[in-house]
Amino acid sequence: METAISRQKAYPLWKVVFGMLLCAALISTTGNVIGSRFFWTELDLRRLDKQIAYYQQLVDAEPMEPEHRVNLGYTLLRRSDYARALIQMNAAVEIDKTYMPAYLNAGYVYQAMELWDEALVQFHKVTELAPEDYRGFFNMGVCFMYLEMYNDALDMYHIAKLLRPGASDVAYYTGMNYELMGLPESAVDEYVEALTFNSKYKEAQEAINRLTGAGK
Repeated sequence: METAISRQKAYPLWKVVFGMLLCAALISTTGNVIGSRFFWTELDLRRLDKQIAYYQQLVDAEPMEPEHRVNLGYTLLRRSDYARALIQMNAAVEIDKTYMPAYLNAGYVYQAMELWDEALVQFHKVTELAPEDYRGFFNMGVCFMYLEMYNDALDMYHIAKLLRPGASDVAYYTGMNYELMGLPESAVDEYVEALTFNSKYKEAQEAINRLTGAGK
């Protein structure tokens, strides 16, 4: 697969700086591991460590079961142990090269590391193995967005919407994409759509307030 970097267009410096600042302001979690940073209390960390120990026991007992590997890897991701998480995802792929969750969760790890090209490769594989699953296309869109390939991102979000009508996270990230493109009216439309699907979507409401000046 051609890397996204090799396809990037040149952008004026001011657009690059603006985009970086806006991305930083807009990053949020929406049920996926997109641009997320986990913040845990000491109690949370102890619980995570217990889960890691539990899944490690399952892996030791059934080392050729890819599901155990992925569950362990995802829990390591939540612990921000990216290197060990990738080891488990890669092991799951070695066991079963058609096991889609291994690629999906490897993509989440690379997203958390902000390695967008590497994440794209994983999510592209998800779309090949599970073309009916919106998450592969959606997360490809997120990666393209952070690589400033906004039109490619919109294409992926469009497919994701067709596969998962009513997905508030897809509408929200489409809004982010339009905002980064300097199209605030289109962005507001998407944020409103996200709120229509999920009335408690705080980030979407905050984005609407920011762009319309509401609440000032």
